Amino acid sequence: MQPFSDEQLIWQIRSGSKTAFAKLYDRHKSKIFSYCCKLLHDEESAQDVLQETFMKALEAIETLEQPHLFRPWLYRIARNESYQLLRRGRNVNGGLSDEVWETLSDESTPLDRILDQERTNVVQYLLGLLKAEYREVLILREYEQLSYGEIAEITGDTESSV
Repeated sequence: MQPFSDEQLIWQIRSGSKTAFAKLYDRHKSKIFSYCCKLLHDEESAQDVLQETFMKALEAIETLEQPHLFRPWLYRIARNESYQLLRRGRNVNGGLSDEVWETLSDESTPLDRILDQERTNVVQYLLGLLKAEYREVLILREYEQLSYGEIAEITGDTESSV
C-alpha cells in the first residue's frame, strides 16, 4: 500500500484524524530540523523552532488553502520562527556538534573522515560569512533539494530572483 501524500494526510487531519498529523511530523521533522540547524547554527534553538513550527502548523492547518503546497508552507513557518528568534537577539551561537554537521552534510561515505571534517568546517565557516538571505537560499537549494518555485514560495521572492 502506498503511503498517503501530504495532501491526503491534511484532508484526514481536517476530518478529525488523530494520527495523520503524527505521520506528517515524522515525514518532515528531520528536514525541518536540518534547515533550522543550518539557519541558526544551534541545536537547542533549532529544536525549539522545530517544535514551534509544528505547533503553529497544526493550529493553522485549517487555513492552508492549497494543501499540495504543505512542504513550502511548513518551511516558511520554520523560516519565520527562526528569523523571529534571531531578531529577538537570543543567543543562538551554541554551535552544532560534529555529529549533527555530519548528519546534515548528507555525505554518508566515511572514506576519509579527516577530509570530510575539514570540508564540513570550511562549508560551515563560509555559510556563516554569507548574508542570511543568501545563506538561506543556498541551504534550501543545495541541502534541502527544494525547487526554485518552492524556495520562492518560502522566501516570498519571485522564482526568477531566487
